[in-house]
Amino acid sequence: MNRFLAAIARQIEERPGDVFCHFIARDDERAISWGELSAGIGGFAAAYRARRLAPGGAVLIFLRHDPALYASFLGAMMGGLVPAFMPCASPRQDPRIYWESHRALLRRIAPAAIVLDRKTLGEMRQAGLPVDHYPIIQIEDVAAARIEVRPAVSEDAIALLQHSSGTTGLKKGVALTYRAIAEQLDSYGDAIRLTPADRIVSWLPLYHDMGLVACFLLPAYSGIPFIHLDALQWVARPELFFAAIERHRGTLGWLPNFAFDHLAQRVDRARRFDLSSMRAFIDCSEPCRPDTFERYLDKFGLWGVKPEALQSCYAMAETVFCVSQTPLGARWREREIEGRARMMDLGPPVSGIELSVRDRDGNALREGAVGEIALQGRFLFDGYFGDPALTAERIRDGWYYTRDLGCVIAGEVYILGRADDVLIVNGRNLHAREIEALIDTLGCTKPGRVAAFTHYDESTKSTGLIVVAEKNPATQLDEDRIVATIAAHIRSTVDIQPRDIYIAPPGWVVKTTSGKIARGDNRRKYLAARQAEGLQLA
Repeated sequence: MNRFLAAIARQIEERPGDVFCHFIARDDERAISWGELSAGIGGFAAAYRARRLAPGGAVLIFLRHDPALYASFLGAMMGGLVPAFMPCASPRQDPRIYWESHRALLRRIAPAAIVLDRKTLGEMRQAGLPVDHYPIIQIEDVAAARIEVRPAVSEDAIALLQHSSGTTGLKKGVALTYRAIAEQLDSYGDAIRLTPADRIVSWLPLYHDMGLVACFLLPAYSGIPFIHLDALQWVARPELFFAAIERHRGTLGWLPNFAFDHLAQRVDRARRFDLSSMRAFIDCSEPCRPDTFERYLDKFGLWGVKPEALQSCYAMAETVFCVSQTPLGARWREREIEGRARMMDLGPPVSGIELSVRDRDGNALREGAVGEIALQGRFLFDGYFGDPALTAERIRDGWYYTRDLGCVIAGEVYILGRADDVLIVNGRNLHAREIEALIDTLGCTKPGRVAAFTHYDESTKSTGLIVVAEKNPATQLDEDRIVATIAAHIRSTVDIQPRDIYIAPPGWVVKTTSGKIARGDNRRKYLAARQAEGLQLA
């Protein structure tokens, strides 16, 4: 039996009048019932059948915050297809540059179909993206329909793809089976003691694994209503998250670390909200910081936020979602590890996953020793879609090597950082080499003389992207124009605003003896240079 699809079918059949989701867009809220969701699923399933899509084909869903997100995704599953949510261009991105960056992605995935609205289709066509090479399904043309007999989809079939949040042309598609998803949802539901009384409130986009799994698949599978806000609206008006919690008596919410600080900095203390119903705000997706929790508690403790409601989670798409979770109801803990003060406890591994700390040769290390985190278990992914070489590199002898550095002390997981060049900014993983390659394509910097890294700024309490580059002698642009060009291209491609772009003199960028960018050395050199100029960079 396919436990995930059986659970969705059961909710549809037994609870057609109950609320599936409270959908919030702008200042409007609408309750979507399981019966309404069923009609939407039937409509998309019929649209997929009409195009005679072969089972197992990938369906890329390019939708902004829209009720069709849920039905298009579940309708693909019901039809034996493999859906994947994909991000659209944000208002601050140049649509032409953004969509052009998807050309390599479409070529590699060769989707069976693309789901979008008329506006997005127009943007893609105007950018010259070969979107019409693939079957197109416009949501405006999909009519509600009755769900017909569902095909028997094996639990071992690929259910969906989760894509990394790096540069769009090089995203890795994480292939997950129905069995892995059901095992994760059962395990994680137990870890957080999920009950029918819970209400999940989220502003997270569904192309992010935290939004997809914790805030959509988990409540849908468990039959628990969730409240879904628009991410772009939340950034501009973060108090909407608290208003939804108060209105629906929310109990659970997942946030990347930067979001806690965003709320603490932007929400007016005079706008009091009752947050006492929340039994957990769960910090996930980027390094969890105890000072962030302290600021959040100091700001919102009078609104009902309890210390034991601030929790942490270690998660990744390759294990569907959660690897470890702090016990709900207990206050957060921290310790010093290898001279690094205030490292956050991320809890014990959840049931169904085994965690081992390995040295460079793959040997297991003793408790407390720092090394690379390796994982195996019931909900490990099946590999990277269309990339067997990377799959073989990262999964060895049944163990997935995460490239995360950490340790286990008294059964609790601590993560110290990355073993490779992943940069975590606003909860998103960016690959330094991809950012550097992206800048190289502009022609205004010297090829191979670009370094990308991050810096945590105490004044803003956030981690920002820093770019250091040497000017290309052949360019006619002055330094201000080079900075503006780089910033615009990064915004339009990965939707991140660089914290600083430093144009360095010739020969400034540090490389290793093998010719690789020495990011640590460049970061130290950059900080010294900026401080010499009078900037205070903590």
